Amino acid sequence: MKNRKWLFPLAVVLVALAAALILTLSLLFSHNGGLYDYALTLTDKSLFVCGDGSLWELETEGSTAHFLSPAGRTAPVGVERSVSGSDETLISCEYGLRLYREELFIRADGSLWRLTVNRNDGRARVVPVLFAEEPMEAAEPKKIAMRIESVNRGFVEALLWLPEEYDGALPEARLAVCLDGSWYAFDKPVPLDQLLGHQEGGANSTYHRFWLPFGRDARQTPGVVPAGRYRVELYREGELLLTRECTVERDGINVRFVTAQLTR
Repeated sequence: MKNRKWLFPLAVVLVALAAALILTLSLLFSHNGGLYDYALTLTDKSLFVCGDGSLWELETEGSTAHFLSPAGRTAPVGVERSVSGSDETLISCEYGLRLYREELFIRADGSLWRLTVNRNDGRARVVPVLFAEEPMEAAEPKKIAMRIESVNRGFVEALLWLPEEYDGALPEARLAVCLDGSWYAFDKPVPLDQLLGHQEGGANSTYHRFWLPFGRDARQTPGVVPAGRYRVELYREGELLLTRECTVERDGINVRFVTAQLTR
């Protein structure tokens, strides 16, 4: 009888432990979607989910870039961190995760950001990436021409011809990718003279060779460049001057430049 009087309290303890275990597991595996779906469940819009599943919070908000600091927690175990499917079927968040991996940050409002600087103090500087473009028709000026020369894991190389009478500031350029029938820009247009590796064939040259990086710059090579349609866009004072497209195929981590508009 003495032994039996302990059976009921022991059963209560075991039931409580089992309930706690079930609750813990349910919390861990309650989210069956990916990181993007999980980010949209966050009620605090200052939170960001990194490609490795860690959570970050907005520390300093700037006009072009934000600084983030670790929030001290991660997405539940059940949240899928990898991306499956072929490159051609990717949507913007999946494309970003495949290209930038742990350097992609998804804000709770669904916007996508990429890492530019990871400081020694633990803060991360991020900028917007892969934002949908507003439809715009290029002017296609006859005296300005551009050709895509090559594509590799780091950047897209292009060559621009300007007429001899061209004056004023150099045009601006940016890279875009076509995902699910829509174009997404990697960055805001950047002046050619600020692009990494910008070259001129002499002081009076009419051609300019430039490189548009997929990563932070052409030296910061992303993991893989997904196959698909890409285009280089040329702007002047906010006006779209012309675009040139190319098609890229991928074999493992290697990319192959397939076709491009070669108009001059």
